[in-house]
Amino acid sequence: MPVPDQPTASTPGSPTPPEGSVPRSTSTAATDAAQACAATVIQWQGYQRPSEDGSIVTDSISTTSAPIDPPSGAGSPVLRFELGPDEKFDSSGYIASRAEVYGRQAVPASTTPADEWPDPAGSTRWYQFDVFLPEDFPTATDTSWLVLAQWKGLHGGSPPIAIEVNRDRLRLGGARANQGLVPNGGDLGTIDRGAWTRLQVGLTFSTTSATGGVEVWRDGVPVLDRLPLATLDLVDGITDPVYLKIGLYRDPNWETTHVAYFSPVLVTSGARNSLCVDEP
Repeated sequence: MPVPDQPTASTPGSPTPPEGSVPRSTSTAATDAAQACAATVIQWQGYQRPSEDGSIVTDSISTTSAPIDPPSGAGSPVLRFELGPDEKFDSSGYIASRAEVYGRQAVPASTTPADEWPDPAGSTRWYQFDVFLPEDFPTATDTSWLVLAQWKGLHGGSPPIAIEVNRDRLRLGGARANQGLVPNGGDLGTIDRGAWTRLQVGLTFSTTSATGGVEVWRDGVPVLDRLPLATLDLVDGITDPVYLKIGLYRDPNWETTHVAYFSPVLVTSGARNSLCVDEP
């Protein structure tokens, strides 16, 4: 996989990604569409993926062809994530079942003030990605959780906002939903195995619900109307900046294999229609 041409940022407590190991968004069609409009294709800065006996599980994150053509066009490369039984990532003693890439971090992350990050308080962003879950994608019959995307605070624990699989349904999850602040538990509808699902998430970043909010569209249809919500956390009284992670992050009790595919991710500071991409 190609080496990114921008500086690599590393999540505190995680190793700096070695060269040649960070998958990038390589869809020319998606890049051209974004440049023609107001959106940007997110370039991934690093990853967190499992290791076994000290060796990276190299097939846990890869750039590949899609099982079926994604909405971004025939032949468009996508990111493939896989987590098998007992595959864990060790972040300075915190053991997690995850294979994720991340971007939208400031560089350097540890010393850049929150208001100088790509998505600071007071900003509004729309994100778009397509996700494909295979026909045999396992779902839980208990409370075991699985996260597909998360807007993660640099210093905080649970992300304020996330996209999750809850049993056989998609959910707007994260700390706010877990606190009971999202209607219907954040339900976004049944997962669609064996097909691409387009998600568009609009976020206004704020530490309070007075000025913050979230909105979600699925396959061109609104599934969560704009909801006033705090989308940033305060840590020790200071705004905790967020960055984006996609892939697979799951309850450590899972004893099966999960696979998911993602299109390039677009982000815009304009309105949703400034993503300028045809509905699937």
